[in-house]
Amino acid sequence: MIQLSVCMCTRNRPDYLRRLLESIQAQTIPAMELIVSDDSTDTRTKEMLQQHFPDVVYTEGPRRGVGANRNHALQFASGTHLLFPDDDSELCSDFIELANTLLGNLEPAARDKTIVSGIVYEHGVDQIYPKDQSFLGYQTISYDRSERLNTFVLGSTIFPMEVFDKLRFDEQLVYGYEEVDFSSRAARNGYNIVLNDHVYMNHYSSPANRDYYKPVIEASRFYVTFKRYAYTDKQLLKGYAFYMLASVHMMLSDLKNKGIHGLKDALRTVKLSQTYIRNYRNSRAAEL
Repeated sequence: MIQLSVCMCTRNRPDYLRRLLESIQAQTIPAMELIVSDDSTDTRTKEMLQQHFPDVVYTEGPRRGVGANRNHALQFASGTHLLFPDDDSELCSDFIELANTLLGNLEPAARDKTIVSGIVYEHGVDQIYPKDQSFLGYQTISYDRSERLNTFVLGSTIFPMEVFDKLRFDEQLVYGYEEVDFSSRAARNGYNIVLNDHVYMNHYSSPANRDYYKPVIEASRFYVTFKRYAYTDKQLLKGYAFYMLASVHMMLSDLKNKGIHGLKDALRTVKLSQTYIRNYRNSRAAEL
């Protein structure tokens, strides 16, 4: 049986987090440990946990976005496998049992190299499966059942602890496309991503934090997709071709839909993504 650490990264959503925790406590097989890394700007989440879930490991997060928060939570995890559910979701009642059965049927060596992606039901209705990126970086391409997966649905994905000995979440990613960034690097490092669509979570998209995340989502797409092409896939020319075409596409689209203000927004996005790329290059150079 796997030992599952459930790491919940949260920000200003105590009521949603409570529902998630209740769904975890109702599992047919219990998790080994529950960890909450809290990026909230107030104390409501901490107080809720102290009152209703005293056994949960609580830590204040770094307050630098979801990438940094996930890496912070990892420090407190000691299981063989990890799950990072969205704080505004709940797990199906046999989520852990189904994942345990799938992984338990594998040889130990294969188990340590397997990442299991479940699916998401958006408000209990629309099914979200892993999708690959289009050339412009949008996750719109459905996989054939016979295809090897390069991506997963992050909130319903179970990771072997071993993968975090080699990879961490990119801490420049405040929000958006972090699942593409991590999954593409994991696949490149020999990890097998498998789909089990019986393993699912229900997502109830909270409005909290949306204004905080909105300005960085498109910059994340630019940065992650360029990084994937140029560095993970080692196709530098493809990376530059993507970046030029994606910039022109976004500027024309925003100009058409929002006028001059849209063009200004597009330029801010491009500038922010350039900062991300420059910082990444500098970090790589420092490691050499």
